[in-house]
Order: sequence, then structure tokens, then C-alpha cells
Amino acid sequence: MPTFSHLYSSALDRELGTDDSTRLFTTGRRKDAINEGLQQFAVLTHCLERKVTLTLAHDQNAVNLASTDVIAEGDVLSVSGTPEEFRYTDTNGTVTVLAGPDLPRVSQSWLNRNEPGWQAESTISTGVQQFPRYTYVRTGPDGRFIRLYPTVGRGSTNDSMALVVSYIAQAPVLTADTQVPFVGIGSTTAPPIPDLYHYAAVHYGAAQLEKLRRDYEASQHQMQSFLGYVTEWQHQHEPVGMRTVQSGRSYFSEARSHRSDNGSDIPLGNYS
Repeated sequence: MPTFSHLYSSALDRELGTDDSTRLFTTGRRKDAINEGLQQFAVLTHCLERKVTLTLAHDQNAVNLASTDVIAEGDVLSVSGTPEEFRYTDTNGTVTVLAGPDLPRVSQSWLNRNEPGWQAESTISTGVQQFPRYTYVRTGPDGRFIRLYPTVGRGSTNDSMALVVSYIAQAPVLTADTQVPFVGIGSTTAPPIPDLYHYAAVHYGAAQLEKLRRDYEASQHQMQSFLGYVTEWQHQHEPVGMRTVQSGRSYFSEARSHRSDNGSDIPLGNYS
């Protein structure tokens, strides 16, 4: 696998046509350009997707992925497109899993249309079991939140609840010459990103460095090469099979309830 030193030295030498590392294309500028290229590749391809299991407390309705108390690595770039999964384990060890159509991710505007008064949730008393029906994402200056509606509750203090969340991680910043790109996402094991794509950062770096000698044509050419790697990754990781349109309603969940004469849902089971 190509190391950091290879990428910012000989690989960049080839693209720039010079081994200058002390005047215009200094070692510091080269390293910064490579790290920026790796980050941009991660942003555009979402190639670094992590899955974590987060413990939920009674009467909890959100997790903040931007908090290092939640994601210790502090490497969250954005929320993944992969929906969440809720797991409930009771005192007998029986596990209930809500995922897919049982726990769709919706928008706040969808909740406004379909769940009037959802914002005014009350506190859940101790010992009351309640499962979520939906999740939604809220991103703002105070964090990146996965929120649950309704708020979750445990029927017993010995029961446990967890939320399986996927998110897009940032590319680790390389500092040592022997480091390899994209290694260190949650562990020391390298994600399955072929060596070929590591060279995308070289073209991105060359595109930025060419601006220093005002060769904008060469810079544009290098950027097109970088974007070629991005397009190739996206093509290789497209979903297999036909594209489908998925409804925002959870028909499976609705099958577990019946409607009163006025059209309101009356849940079956202990979900309140």
C-alpha cells in the first residue's frame, strides 16, 4: 500500500514534473495538499462509512453524533444514508429489533404533516416501555442529531436499549511518513479501499500546487483526473439492481394497529 511519504514525494514529483520540495513545492505544502485530497475524496464518495451501536437511556429521544461522549473518535463527517436500527433486550434476554420499514427515517416536515403535536412529547415515567416509530436527522451549530419519535422507555431497569447508527467518517490526517491513507477509522484495520484510489489525493494535491506556479490549465487537468477517481468509485459502489421508490409511510407498522372511526391510530401492545 502506498505510504504517506510516497504520495507526497515521488508520486507528486511525477505529476508536477519536479522533485522541488524546498522552494515552491515545499514538503509542508505537499503534505497539506495530500491530506486535503484524502479528505475531499471521503467527502465526495462517502467511502468511510462506520457503524456503531449506541446505548440508550430511559426517556431518551436523541443522540448527538458530534459529541465525543457519543463517538469517542470525534470523526463524524456527516450522517449516513443508511437508516437506523433499534434494539431492545428484556430481562429474559429476548431481543426485539426495529429496522427498515419498522423504523423509517423521515423528515421533520413529514412528522408535521403526519404526526400532529409530535413536538410536545412528555416525560416517560419509570417502568413504562415505549419503542420509537420513526427517526429523523437534525443538523445544526449545536451538533448532528439522530432523533427518535416517540421517546424511548424501558419497562424494567434491567432491560437495555441500543441504537445502531451508520455515519460517514472523516479521513484520518496523515502525519508520519509510514502511515497509509484511510487507516484508523475506529480501529487500526484498513477499510477495504483499494490502493488505486489513494492516488486520487495525488491528483488533487497536484491541482492545488499547480496554482502556485499559475499553471491553471495543468491544475484543471489534475482536478479532472481527481474527479475521475471519484466517479469511478461512485460507479463501482452503485446499488445493484433496479432502483425503487420507497414510501414514507411504514405500512408494516400500521399493520400492527387498527384505526378508530375517526381515523386515528390506536396502537396494539405496550408502546405508550
